[in-house]
Amino acid sequence: MVQVFIAGSDYALFVVFARQLDPEAFVAFSTAVGLHILAWVIADGGVSYVAPRELATVANRRGGAMAGAFLTLRVGLYVVATVGGFLLWNLLAEDALSGIWVAAYAAYALPSLLIPYWLTCWSMDVVGLLATVAVRVIILGAAVLAPVPAMLGFSGLGFLGFVFWLMMWLNRRETIVGWAEVRVLRIAVQKLSEVFLAKTVACVMYGLAPLIIGVSRGAFMASDYVTGERIYRVYMALFQPVVQIVYLSQFQEGPLKQNKGMLGISVHLTNVLLGVAVLLAVQAGALSIMGERFEAVVGVRVYLLAACLAVASGAMLYFRVFPSGDFGIFRRATVFQTTAFAVMLSLVLVRPDVPVAWILGIAEAALFVALVGELAVRRFLRLRENSEA
Repeated sequence: MVQVFIAGSDYALFVVFARQLDPEAFVAFSTAVGLHILAWVIADGGVSYVAPRELATVANRRGGAMAGAFLTLRVGLYVVATVGGFLLWNLLAEDALSGIWVAAYAAYALPSLLIPYWLTCWSMDVVGLLATVAVRVIILGAAVLAPVPAMLGFSGLGFLGFVFWLMMWLNRRETIVGWAEVRVLRIAVQKLSEVFLAKTVACVMYGLAPLIIGVSRGAFMASDYVTGERIYRVYMALFQPVVQIVYLSQFQEGPLKQNKGMLGISVHLTNVLLGVAVLLAVQAGALSIMGERFEAVVGVRVYLLAACLAVASGAMLYFRVFPSGDFGIFRRATVFQTTAFAVMLSLVLVRPDVPVAWILGIAEAALFVALVGELAVRRFLRLRENSEA
């Protein structure tokens, strides 16, 4: 649940900056967010798929070394991706990234990497939750009063200090995070390798979109894409807690594990109904509440459709694929999605008439179709095996 508040406050901060910054400053800020998207998806690199399964066992959670190893990998990948992406963007694009905004947003976002859902779900209590919410509200209030890079940077440093306190608070009864020895890091890397390559390639394609748009269409169009991507992200965040709780419950005995089929159907049905409702609200002009920059996003309905497809694909992965350990389905579907990303990014690079929103739309549709096909084939093969037996 704490990650929902963090994601919500991130989106609220983006809205605040969109409403208060002048056009030039907003382009600098939003393109820095675009680089953050690239670094974040690389840093995640499949950790969110592997870590919950590994930390579901008491033996792996004991001492906090395995959790520490996964966090070390996330932070290291984020820093490397941010620095490398900044250098690559400024080398290729005519409109260079602002180093001040990039550093400020990285400092703001980095502490959130240290409290992923698969860590806090085992130990977060009411005190920790309320304290986190209070700190994020204070940061958001500071953004309203002073929407400048220095505020972001100092807010990030303050939140980092709070995260260290939160770790000590959560560790008081049982150590959930500890220092990772080299041996444990190697084990974490080995576990991550099952999905890392497929996931990371797809994530790199996804994260490169703002850079490629910035190179081919300019910083203003990259800013427009990032704004649309924020709409896509906040819709997905609405379903994140339910999907993750049901996924984690499958490693423990209880009513959620027994009723996961019904919960899965409920997620899909809610996704359809909410998606239609949001599209109707957008048609009625609801985006005006968030400001003119959101109203001006080109292809906003495509971003919303992509978000609905992403929620459906995520539900299939977390409810049916990952619990079974059948990562072959995931890898093949991800290759199909990566191919779609590559094709769309190539078209955007060489064809100025291709809408940038279709990068996400086509890629998410490709993943959804691939997963439906893979699961249908798996079901058919199992039925045939049962009939032959």
